[in-house]
Amino acid sequence: MESWVRDGSQRAHGYELLSWDDTVPDEHLGAFLDLLLVMNDAPTDDLELNDFTISPGQWRDVQAQAAAVGQQRWFLVARRSSDGALAALHDLAWVPAFPQVMWTGSTGVRREDRGHALGKWLKASMTLRVLAERPGVSDIRTDNATSNEAMLSINHAMGYRPLFAIRHWELLVEKSQA
Repeated sequence: MESWVRDGSQRAHGYELLSWDDTVPDEHLGAFLDLLLVMNDAPTDDLELNDFTISPGQWRDVQAQAAAVGQQRWFLVARRSSDGALAALHDLAWVPAFPQVMWTGSTGVRREDRGHALGKWLKASMTLRVLAERPGVSDIRTDNATSNEAMLSINHAMGYRPLFAIRHWELLVEKSQA
């Protein structure tokens, strides 16, 4: 992971990392929420899911609920130096009720910014931060579709292992039997 971080700025020349704790600053909120929609591109296999949207008010409500349970969240984004656009994100959450675990919220890279190892750079940087600042954390948990080869390759290289599998079932109402 240290080499991924060391090589990150060379592989992703023209990008810089921004880090925020607990809240996304107001001056970046609109761009961040737009970037968060990259998760609509995440593989869903055969499920028919609607794209999600989120408003600044909804986001602040989510943050208020998280703060109410003591959740702490770390955000790391890659920003293109040429135009200041946010290109990729990774975030982790920690709650006092489970002090040994941190959970991944999202990891995503805009289509036009893929191919620069931004996901590796973000995940490795964040994991090294966990090791340095949260010595009581023994597990970082993440999830993704089994068809998400790009993220699976990063996770495998980092040493993630399967913990459990979730199978989502979908019933199309018009095809159901009454």
